[in-house]
Amino acid sequence: MSQSVEYSLIKTNLPNSKEPYGALIKKAEAVDKNKLVEIMADKGSTLTRTDIEGVLNLFYETVIQQLRQGRVVSTPLFRAELSLKGSFKTHKERFNPNKHKAHVVIRPAKGLNRIATGMLHFRRSKDEHSVFNIAKLLVLSPEKDAIYPGSVIQLKGKSLKTYNTKAEYAVELYQDNVLVAEAPMITHSAGQVTATIPYDLMPGLYYIGFSKSFGGKRYTTGMMGLRVMERGLK
Repeated sequence: MSQSVEYSLIKTNLPNSKEPYGALIKKAEAVDKNKLVEIMADKGSTLTRTDIEGVLNLFYETVIQQLRQGRVVSTPLFRAELSLKGSFKTHKERFNPNKHKAHVVIRPAKGLNRIATGMLHFRRSKDEHSVFNIAKLLVLSPEKDAIYPGSVIQLKGKSLKTYNTKAEYAVELYQDNVLVAEAPMITHSAGQVTATIPYDLMPGLYYIGFSKSFGGKRYTTGMMGLRVMERGLK
């Protein structure tokens, strides 16, 4: 029996785009490690919850250990390796932690997309108009012609803050429907949000969204496309 996943169409707002709309998967409940342990234990395995949690912790520790030794880790789920971010001006220049940064690159394992998406049915959301509450994105940094890591941006829209309800808010950056980073907020009101693009964010195409959570539920109130450039490039 095929499973069903809901999606919405969103306007990317990218200049001169030949494909002005993109699809965004509607997020269901987030599943953390504890929930995974519970699901695995309920599958009828002879392993206890303590056994499963111990194996997951050992797996995590081993992957980190191998990455720190410079090895490439390949699993049925992902391929992970270390990479360095930052330019070197001369052949003799050495690694400088103030200028260069190490980070982990994770890619889906070969065949994972086929296995995870096989037999899925996609249906379009009936209430997708609710994600169009962000009307405009402005760049407040001096480089107003492009967005870079560390750029200050402003999202303008409606109902971005509810004053009579206690809620949690976040400016989120997505790639391939996966949340990859949050942009720290500087100011926040019902009509606009000012935030900083994370300094360690890799250049690339992202969808930026604004979310609010209250009453045990999470709502995405806006989403649009943006391209983060590498410093020195336009």
